[in-house]
This record gives sequence, C-alpha cells and structure tokens, in this order.
Amino acid sequence: MATELMSYELNGVKESIANWISNISPRDFPFQSMIGKGSTTQPKFEWQTDSDEAVDPDNALMEGFEFSSLDSTFAPTIPMTGYTQKMGKAVKVTGDADAQSAWGRGKESTYQGEKKARALKRDLEYAFLNNGASVAENKSDKTPRRLGGYLSMISSTDGGVTVEGDPLTGVTTLITSASTKPTEDDIYAAMSALWATGGKPEVLMCSDTMKDVISGLQEATPQRSRIFEKTTEFSIEVNTITDALGQTVKVVYNRHMPANTIYIFTPDDWQAIMFRAPVTEPQGKSGDYKLSVLHMDIGLRHRNPWASAAILPKPAA
Repeated sequence: MATELMSYELNGVKESIANWISNISPRDFPFQSMIGKGSTTQPKFEWQTDSDEAVDPDNALMEGFEFSSLDSTFAPTIPMTGYTQKMGKAVKVTGDADAQSAWGRGKESTYQGEKKARALKRDLEYAFLNNGASVAENKSDKTPRRLGGYLSMISSTDGGVTVEGDPLTGVTTLITSASTKPTEDDIYAAMSALWATGGKPEVLMCSDTMKDVISGLQEATPQRSRIFEKTTEFSIEVNTITDALGQTVKVVYNRHMPANTIYIFTPDDWQAIMFRAPVTEPQGKSGDYKLSVLHMDIGLRHRNPWASAAILPKPAA
C-alpha cells in the first residue's frame, strides 16, 4: 500500500537539524549477496537433480567379455518445481515535500525511494531464509505466489512435506536437535552428513541466538577468513570452524535467520531466480504528489536437496 508523505510530516528540513542522517536500519543481506543469479521466462520454473551411482565392488571383467554384460541401467533424474514471488513497495510524496529543501539528502522522493529499496531487500532476505514450500497463486481465495524458502529444499523433493535420505547414501541433511538450540555435536553431525552426500560446505549461517554455541566452538581453533573470496568488493572477515574431516566453514551471522537454527551450505549451490528484475515505475498523477512503485518477481533454486544442511531446534512441547 502506498504511503503518502506530507511536507509537514518531514523531520530534517534545513532549519531543524544538522546536515547528516544516520539510518540504523539493517542493510546487510549476506545470503542474497552470496548466492548465484539465474532467470526464468515464467513464474513457474523447473529443474532436475541427479546423484552418482553406488560403488560396484564386483566390477571385474573376464578376458574377452561381452559388451552386453555391462550394466547400462541408470536412475532417472528428480524433477523439482518452484514459483517466483511478486514483491513490491511504494512511496508517495507530495509536491511540497519534494520541493522543500532538506539537510542530509537530496530530493525527498529519491531518499524515500532508496529506503523502500532497502526494505524490499530485507523482505527478500527474510523470504529466502524463512519461507516454507513454494506455492502457486490461487485467485479464488486470493493467495499470492510464494517462493520456496531454504528449508523447503533440504533433504526433500516435495517442498519439505517429506524428508528423504540421499538416493546414493540414504543420509539426510536436515537435522533436528534434541536441545532447544543446536549443539556442537549437531553442527559436526550436519557437516559429517554433507561429507557423506558429497556436499562441499563453505558457510555456516545463523542468527545471534547461536552466538554462545559458536563462540564455544571457536575457542579451540580461532581463525579468520574473508566471506567473499571471489570479489574485492567486500572485505568482511569472519571466524571459521573446522571439523575432524578437514571441512572448514565460515561463520556468518544473519539477523534474518530463524532463531536457534543453523544453515550450512555452499553459495554456488543456490540461485536467486529472476522472472522480473527490480524496477521502479513512476505512476500517473492525479494530484500534487509523486507516486512511484518498486517491484520484482523472484524465486529460489537449490542445486540438489542433499548439497546443503539445516539444523533445527527441538520442537516446542
């Protein structure tokens, strides 16, 4: 819904405050900053996952063997389906508010537009990390499309309804802790599960509710590493955790993560799927105001349900 901003509602006209503005709204969106980008030509998009064959301990052939004796069977790929989610924000600024000179910013419509853009990115980060299964739009009961969140694509091919083991090893990478928050043992168990399924964990993401557990793990082997290894644009450094198998993950705190929950993944295994890229569209005027709408249509795709892990707290009684 558009919010009309009147000139008399403004705090920050030149006569009232110093020439700077401090915005404490969270601006960090590490998950969407890390993962890859893809596109789709329609709101419903599909992809396929596959797995390797099991080891054949009897793969030994006689001299002069017949080609027909070789195993030519294969397991079919697993189809996956997702939907994009339409998201938007609007800002409505009166002509007087836009014309009024203000400290710390230029045109009021531009400043408010930038705030709305940050808010839209926060909404997207939350959806990626907290949404349930992807759902199609239902016009009869006015249910909009929703993108599938991280958890819906872990050890599941049906949006999280059924938790299944990896087709090759039978190992699941969705772990429910016996405690109200994941423990050190749970973290190592999840990393071990990814080793078994062939995952290559790089990032451990959690909220600040896990800081005591993470701190305890890091006391033994304190190390620091860059979050974004492939770009010089970011220079953030974080602590790392290494398990007995030599797998090292970078710990990234994310304020949009569910409480007492841990995600372990490789950013390259995830993609934000864009149906309609973010765009700002000025709307027609019927009065002395400026109305613009920022919107986009985006989904989330996971390369393979067993390439990433999640650790959930014990369900509430």
